[in-house]
Amino acid sequence: GGSIRVPASLSGVVGHATTYARVPMHPNKTHHTVIHTGVLAASARDAALAYMLMAPSDPAHAYTRMYGEGTGGPPAPHVLGFTDVGSLSGVKLGVFWEWFEDGDAEVVGACKAAVAALQARGAEVVNITIPHMRWLAMAHGMIISTEFMSAHEAHYWLDRHVFEPDHRIGLGLARTFSGVEMLAANKMRAFAFEYVQTLMKEHDLAAIVNPTTGMTAPTIEFPDWPGVSDTSLKLRFMKGIFLTNLIGNPGVSVPAGYDARGLPVGLHLMGRHWGDAEVLRLAHALEVHHLRHQP
Repeated sequence: GGSIRVPASLSGVVGHATTYARVPMHPNKTHHTVIHTGVLAASARDAALAYMLMAPSDPAHAYTRMYGEGTGGPPAPHVLGFTDVGSLSGVKLGVFWEWFEDGDAEVVGACKAAVAALQARGAEVVNITIPHMRWLAMAHGMIISTEFMSAHEAHYWLDRHVFEPDHRIGLGLARTFSGVEMLAANKMRAFAFEYVQTLMKEHDLAAIVNPTTGMTAPTIEFPDWPGVSDTSLKLRFMKGIFLTNLIGNPGVSVPAGYDARGLPVGLHLMGRHWGDAEVLRLAHALEVHHLRHQP
C-alpha cells in the first residue's frame, strides 16, 4: 500500500490509486485486499486519461462478479465534470485537523495553502473527526503484511535470500500474528468502512484531505547499508494514505508546494467509493488555480 501516492508525493507528480476493484487485476493478485491499481502521471489530465483506459470492467473478472454478475459489475467509470474547475461551489472537503497537522511544518503549511486555494474557488471545508486512527493504522499494517507473507511464503522458506533484510524482518513478523489478532484487525476495518462512508454521506463530502506524507523525501544517510529497517520512517510516509488502502476508497496525491530545499509536497484527496472522477477534478483544479509544477 502506498506504492502509487507516496512516490508521487515525493517526486512532485500526480498519483491516483483507484477505488478498490475499479481496475481489474491479474487473477493471481485478487487475494490482496489493500492494494489498489492506479497510475503515476505528470498531470491530473494524464491521470484521468489513464484511468479511463484502465477502468472499464472485464465481464469475466472476479471483481465484476463480486459487484454483481449479470449487472455489469462496478458502476461505469467516467470523468464527467473534470474540466469544470472555474467554480467549486457546492464541493465539501472534510478535514480532520488533528491528523492533518501531524507532520513537518513546511508540509502542513503547503497543504493548508492548497486547501485555501480550493476554498477560494468556492469549496467548503467541514471539520470532521475519525476516531481510533492509530489503531486503524496498526490494523492496516497487520493486514497488508500478512497478505504479503501469504503471497510470498514459498519464497520466504525456499529462497529467502532474494529479500532484503528489512523485508525478511517484516515477513517474519507477519507470520507471528494470530488468527484472533487478524480477526480484530478486520473488525477495525469494518468499523472504519462504515464510519467513513456514513461520515461522507451525512456531510456530502467530495473528499477528505490531508498531506500525503508527513515529510518530504529524506536524505539516505547510509547508502552502502542495504536493507535498513526503519519502521518509524515508514509510518510517517504511510500515515496520510493508509485509510484509503484499508477501506477501498479512491485516493489522489497532487503536488501542493515545495519545502525550503525545493522538494515536493503532496496533498492527498480521499474520495467516496467509486468517486474517482471527483478527486481527479479536484486535483485538476489545484493544478489550474494553485500550482503549475514541473515534474
